[in-house]
Amino acid sequence: MQMKHARVLILGLGISGESAATLCAERGARITVHDQREAGAFTDARARLSAHPVDYQLGGPAPDPADYHLVIRSPGIPARHPVLHRAAEAQVPVWSEIELAHHLTPCPIVAVTGTNGKGTTTALIADMFRSCGITAHRAGNMGIPLAPALAAAKPADVLVLEVSAAQLENVHAFAPSIAVITNIQPEHRNLYSWQTYHGIKSEILRRHTDASATVVSYDDPTARGLATAVPGRLLYTSALGPLPQRLDGVYVEDGHIFARQEGNERKLLPTADLTARGVLANVVSAAAAALLWGVGDQAIAEAARAYRSKEHVLEFVAERSGVAYYNDAKATNPFSTLHAVSAFDDRPLVLIAGGKDTKNADFTALATPAMRRVRHLVLFGETAAAIHRALTDGGLDLPTTVTEDFTDAIAAARDLAEPGDAVVFSPGTHTWDMTPDYLTRGALFKQLVLG
Repeated sequence: MQMKHARVLILGLGISGESAATLCAERGARITVHDQREAGAFTDARARLSAHPVDYQLGGPAPDPADYHLVIRSPGIPARHPVLHRAAEAQVPVWSEIELAHHLTPCPIVAVTGTNGKGTTTALIADMFRSCGITAHRAGNMGIPLAPALAAAKPADVLVLEVSAAQLENVHAFAPSIAVITNIQPEHRNLYSWQTYHGIKSEILRRHTDASATVVSYDDPTARGLATAVPGRLLYTSALGPLPQRLDGVYVEDGHIFARQEGNERKLLPTADLTARGVLANVVSAAAAALLWGVGDQAIAEAARAYRSKEHVLEFVAERSGVAYYNDAKATNPFSTLHAVSAFDDRPLVLIAGGKDTKNADFTALATPAMRRVRHLVLFGETAAAIHRALTDGGLDLPTTVTEDFTDAIAAARDLAEPGDAVVFSPGTHTWDMTPDYLTRGALFKQLVLG
């Protein structure tokens, strides 16, 4: 679509909507932004967009999409939004943020999706590319806007995108050069059936050609199934053990990360060289993507060794009286919490979990042998009873303390922890009953630990 003089309606003025408004306005489009929140919530965003003639429709009824050439849907706008229904009736195209990126980027795209681990994998891919001199621009799902990345991108660069399920809705031409699928597990059950969620995730492969490439986790049967009969090059990954001899990919065996391409095997690096906890699966996925792009083994190993956990992702906070404290506030589903627990095979855990269930989460996923590493469980919030019931029904009778709120939970964990333990805050759900987002709850956890 030619953006110059096009009338574009953007739904939602969060990070994604603001970025889309910037990108379209810079290309001469006539922008209208609609958000149901009142104008006072957007003082900063409007100041940043002040150089562009944007029509703001805030707090009131949505404009008629039939008056526009294009509607851009921010990830937070639900699929059932009436404007999207009216746009379909009027045959006005609706794009997601990554569909917009596909049309505007001057360079190839590497896209990473999955239920968990996509942010860390995206960061590692960008680091591995940069380690060998490739300019990689990282953007996408978790708060990293597209506009500055696309503004800086040149044809020889690579755009590395973290892509959520919501962003894979409303794609029509989006076709990454390399697609990476970390895992596919039940998530957002308040929004999608399992069949719908599975289908949305498969959109990342829908327009693959013989020139495309795919990285998929062999450890996850659902993800592995998505790659069946997909054209182009394919590498599998496994953080649990060697791959079948017939399959090329990146895998772990005998304390080393190996690569196998066209049947030729070689060591990339020892797993002991990784300093960040819980990143092994991310490293093998990122390494596979880097190999498909032609990044050398040494650059891959250097980037993997240098990687440090990002804030709020199994982030080491401090050690107090022989107890290590870790902030995993970004863990908003049970599978993320299980991953966090599995990352600690060297010390007993006091696990802090709980919050508000906004996604109809399946807490029975926590009832696995790995949870026996938890010496004491501290629960808080609306989900405390549901988590405890899921564990006991699954045969895990862990010592458990239930507290009134988050602050009490941290105090209880501190009292229960013994020298040599790790206290891990990994909620396994949202905490919107107490904090507005994972950034706030992670910052609060660190403040209370350090204070």
